[in-house]
Amino acid sequence: MPSSTSPNFKQLFDEENTLLFQADKKENGEAPMIEPPGPAGEPWVSYASVARVGLAFSGGGIRSATFNLGILKALHKLDVLKHVDYLSTVSGGGYTGAWWTA
Repeated sequence: MPSSTSPNFKQLFDEENTLLFQADKKENGEAPMIEPPGPAGEPWVSYASVARVGLAFSGGGIRSATFNLGILKALHKLDVLKHVDYLSTVSGGGYTGAWWTA
């Protein structure tokens, strides 16, 4: 059930790092340093105790889905996928991203 107040960025960031540390089987890490919001009110993270890796699959319909599948296959062959913490997809890249996460 949703709470009446939304969590702030620091709370979300801390909870996310806790879950990632559990997934990494790590027990402790230094707390992230959150800077004051930027000019548009966006939060800035100046330091995180562990580097995280993100993978983005671009859009472009079935051609991008096919291209991204080739990228995914190559990253698997290089044994890199185990280091990916985040996945971002858009449009045709979503086909490959959804398949991979399934």
